[in-house]
Amino acid sequence: MNEFYSIPENNKELVNEYQIRDLGEKRISMILGSSSNRGRESSSSKIYKKVTTEDYDIQFARKLTTFKPPYDLEKVLDYHLSYYVNSGNQKEKFIKHIKYVIIPIVEKRKQNKIYIELITNWINHKMGEKKEETGNIILKTGDINSPLQVQINSDNSTQSQTIKYSNEDIFKLFEFLKNDLHKIENDLREDLQTEIENASKQLDKGNDIKNRLLTIGGLMKDVGIGVFTNLIASPIYQMVKPHLGL
Repeated sequence: MNEFYSIPENNKELVNEYQIRDLGEKRISMILGSSSNRGRESSSSKIYKKVTTEDYDIQFARKLTTFKPPYDLEKVLDYHLSYYVNSGNQKEKFIKHIKYVIIPIVEKRKQNKIYIELITNWINHKMGEKKEETGNIILKTGDINSPLQVQINSDNSTQSQTIKYSNEDIFKLFEFLKNDLHKIENDLREDLQTEIENASKQLDKGNDIKNRLLTIGGLMKDVGIGVFTNLIASPIYQMVKPHLGL
């Protein structure tokens, strides 16, 4: 396969419109035909070629240039970027792959101007995002009903980053998760739904739900982070990831 993309294994159905197909081990590269008896009878033979990582690059480029509406192709890029990063890889490498491998493929297709522009804009946006600070992490929490502040200090910089979210943000998180529950197998779906409901009840009562959030994050890992497309595409995802243990 290809490490950069979310692909269902063993030719299983796609879990959403953003994934690309499993191409298997071989693909048809040529069909040879012959005819006899003035063309009334014919025969053909197929020549197969081993599937390569480049075949998946071509499929991904095709996905981008056929996605409707075209201005939403950034959702496809964000989805596979999240999959790649959540698999333990570096965002910068994915962006380079799109820039130096996918764009040259797109350039060979007809009517490619709009897609190249959209992909290039996405690359520029991602490259312009401020890198996350690294270093010591200090969590400051007060009353659970008030906004929770997370301050991240870097040993190598005087800069600091403050992230705040409220109970409303947590309820939004739960709504995004619920929108993806139908994609999950029965047992895991029921476990995750139960944890979300219990956490919501505790949050309503003003109780600390730190451990419940970690439990929910653990269940998400078991399912596969790439399944939760609604959450990944939301603006609060990066904010709540640390508290889900992701």
